[in-house]
Amino acid sequence: MAAENEKRIPVFEWVQGVEGGTWGDFKTDMQGRVVTVTGPEAAEQVILKALRTVRGIYAIYADPANTNNNHKYGNDTLDIMTRHGLSDAVRLSEMQRTIKEALEYDPWIVGVSGINIVRQGDTDAVVSLTVKTIFDTINLEGVQI
Repeated sequence: MAAENEKRIPVFEWVQGVEGGTWGDFKTDMQGRVVTVTGPEAAEQVILKALRTVRGIYAIYADPANTNNNHKYGNDTLDIMTRHGLSDAVRLSEMQRTIKEALEYDPWIVGVSGINIVRQGDTDAVVSLTVKTIFDTINLEGVQI
C-alpha cells in the first residue's frame, strides 16, 4: 500500500477543449488511460478540484451515515456570490473563509494564505492564493471558481 504522500491523483482537464478533452474530465494518455500524478502535482490537482467543486451538489460526495463528512468536499463560493443582502465586504470575507475551509479539509494542506478574489459578474470569480502543502508551497494565479 502506498504511503499517504505517495497517492496517485488523477489529472483533470481544466481548460475547455484541450487535447480533445472536456472541462472537468480526467485527462487521458494516447492509450485512453487516466493520467495520474503524485507529490506536489497531485496536491495541485486536489486544490484545483476543491476550488472548482460546488459543495453539496454531487451525490458522490454525500455521506448521510456520517453527518461530519456529508457533503464536506468543495466550497460554498457560488452560494455566497448569489446570496442577497450581503455587503461586498461581508461577501468577500465569506468567500475567503469558504475557500480556506475547503482546502484545509485535505490532510495534504498545511495552510492557505494570500487569498485574492476578483468577481466577474454575479456567478463567476477568479482567485489567486498561496497554499502550503506537505510537499511544497504552491502559488496559484487566476483560478476560475
